[in-house]
Amino acid sequence: MGHLRAGGILVVVAALGLVGCGGGGGSSTTSGAMTVNLTALDYRFDPPTVSVQPGEKVTMVVKNGGSVEHNFSVDAANVKKDVEKGETQTVTFTAPSSSVQFYCRYHRDSNGMKGTLTVAGSAPASTTGGGSSQTPGY
Repeated sequence: MGHLRAGGILVVVAALGLVGCGGGGGSSTTSGAMTVNLTALDYRFDPPTVSVQPGEKVTMVVKNGGSVEHNFSVDAANVKKDVEKGETQTVTFTAPSSSVQFYCRYHRDSNGMKGTLTVAGSAPASTTGGGSSQTPGY
């Protein structure tokens, strides 16, 4: 009987350990708001793509796992947040109506440090770094 009780406790402890060992990245959604864990590395974001709903309140928890200062910017949401190496910053914004790029303002051009905020039901974000999408008049 003692062995059964000890074995049962071991199974419960092992199961609780597995539940607590979730991955480093990911996202969760509660009551119309979404929280995303994003890691800035040298010189990329993990995950490189984040999917959201248009108009959804998004909280990005940005951890700098790199060796230099990084930044998290989303122009369409007026977000610009520096994250020192080893630090974590939180940014909350409303998802735009179309897919856009997020990037590190210090390393986007020099190292291609960018990702995509994919908005459900919209076209893919442009991967170019600017310019105008206006059609010239004739």
